[in-house]
Amino acid sequence: MFLTKKIDNFRKKSGEVFASVEVIRRTGVPDKYNFLLLKREGSGILVLDRKQGVDSSDVFSDVVRQKIPVVLSISGSGVLLKKMEYSPGHTATHGQLVRNLLPNADPTDFLLEEQKDGSGRMFCALIRKNIVEEITLELIALGVFVLDVGIGIFMVAEILPLMDEEISKLNIQEYKLVVKDRRLLDYSKMKNKLNNSYRIGGEELPGDLLPVFANAFRYFVLKSKVGSWDIVVDQRNEFRHYKTSSLLLKAVVAVIVLLLSVNYISYYFLSEKTRKTDVRLISSRKELRAYHQFTKIYNRKKGVMMALGINNDSYVSILVDKMVQRLPPSMYLTNIQYNPKLKRAKGDVLFLENTIIVSGRSSNVRELYKWINDIDKLKRIANVKLSNYNYVKKDGLAGFDITITIRS
Repeated sequence: MFLTKKIDNFRKKSGEVFASVEVIRRTGVPDKYNFLLLKREGSGILVLDRKQGVDSSDVFSDVVRQKIPVVLSISGSGVLLKKMEYSPGHTATHGQLVRNLLPNADPTDFLLEEQKDGSGRMFCALIRKNIVEEITLELIALGVFVLDVGIGIFMVAEILPLMDEEISKLNIQEYKLVVKDRRLLDYSKMKNKLNNSYRIGGEELPGDLLPVFANAFRYFVLKSKVGSWDIVVDQRNEFRHYKTSSLLLKAVVAVIVLLLSVNYISYYFLSEKTRKTDVRLISSRKELRAYHQFTKIYNRKKGVMMALGINNDSYVSILVDKMVQRLPPSMYLTNIQYNPKLKRAKGDVLFLENTIIVSGRSSNVRELYKWINDIDKLKRIANVKLSNYNYVKKDGLAGFDITITIRS
């Protein structure tokens, strides 16, 4: 089942949200973008938003703000589409396929995607690797997580079994694809472009949006990863770290809020119990000893709670939340300590008052310093200091500790 929803409402229901973008390269004029915002729900996919033929990167604004993962496809100028014969059961290497299509080319300079129909026909899309890297890095610079890259339009073969009715041809961009028994048989360039729509699972999509839908379907539903080069592999790892650190940070904040709430409740009931004990105090030596003992415990616990800064508990929770909202995608946090313990002296625990120590890892030192500056601008921040920075070349990450002092 595929349904169209408004983008404003897509966070109201549970389910994985993802996006698919197609860059249609054009010679001498700005590139065009096709865009789908999708959500997997049960065994179906909901189409939350669609944009077709736009020429502005503003299409990515919601994707960046919501940290939604993206798969990219590239078509148009610079993408070579070819059909060739192959022997079923025989597997050709990447280099062999590239040389069959471009005899004098260096295979390492090209990325290739292939679709086989199982009966000896293979449809290939070929593009120079530097073009793909340039487009991918431009999107990453905007703040987009690009998890995979598809090439050309032949990926629609992946969704032909999902079509609501038997079709004999598909009109996509400037091409007509010949289909039989829900398999791709041939293709040719159209003299006059036709804008046809097709139904998939009850949802009607224009032909030009079929490749961008097919690319998302095979990655997020079929779990088929086409790209295996360094940039997309790094992006998958970075997005995985982002999700892990987000969950960890939410858990840490929840624990801090819970502990502060428990301490406040304990402090309230302890104060109330002390007041009642004072009212009932009698001259009995036994009861007087009990009163003095209870008062001693109360004063010790009160001192610990005051050292922890219980009076600031609400603001500390708000402060941590503001810090998390400004966290760059190149960083993830491993620990947050509020009023860390210093030492033990004469049975009493001493704490570093009005202090937060944040620990984590970063792959971008510029974004780390920018985040420190953003924290320093928050209300009631007295001082922010990078107290530890340790770069591990093997991991490509740097561990850090930031000491934050809060005004009383």
